[in-house]
Amino acid sequence: MVNRYSKHFSALFKQLGIDNFTFHNLRHSFASMQSDTGADIVTTKELLGHSDITTTMRYSHKQIDVKRNAIERITDHILGIDKNRVLPLVAQAGTT
Repeated sequence: MVNRYSKHFSALFKQLGIDNFTFHNLRHSFASMQSDTGADIVTTKELLGHSDITTTMRYSHKQIDVKRNAIERITDHILGIDKNRVLPLVAQAGTT
C-alpha cells in the first residue's frame, strides 16, 4: 500500500516539475517539523510507527537546533534569576 502511495506522489511531483521527491521524503519532513515545533522525540516515534527511537532520530534532522534552543532557554532562565535575585542584593549591599 505504501509503495502505491509512493509511486503516486512521485508521479504527481514529477508533473509539477519537482524531481527526486518521494512519499518517503514526507516522513522526513514530518519528523523535522515535529522537532521544529517542539514535539518530543517519543511522540514523533509513535506517530511515525517506529519500534526503535534510533530510527526516528535519523529521520529528524533538526536535533542540533533543538539542543541549541534548550541551551538558550536555560541560559535565559538563569540570567533571569540573576537579574531578579542578585541585583536587589547588590543594591542593598551598596546602601549600607
